[in-house]
Amino acid sequence: FMNRTPSVDEQRFRKLLGRNVGLPLGVGVLSAVFFILLISYLLNAIQWVEHTDRVINNTNRSMKLS
Repeated sequence: FMNRTPSVDEQRFRKLLGRNVGLPLGVGVLSAVFFILLISYLLNAIQWVEHTDRVINNTNRSMKLS
């Protein structure tokens, strides 16, 4: 009976440790991936905004010249 108790306690400890380390680690990794994708999307969007701004400026300049 004494040999079994430490084994059960060790199993509970490992399960608890896995949950208390694995869950925050998993959430952290998912958050990092989400923010990397979000930053990538926003950088792409700002490039399109800059492109649109250049096109509008070129059009305005062309209209002033004609």
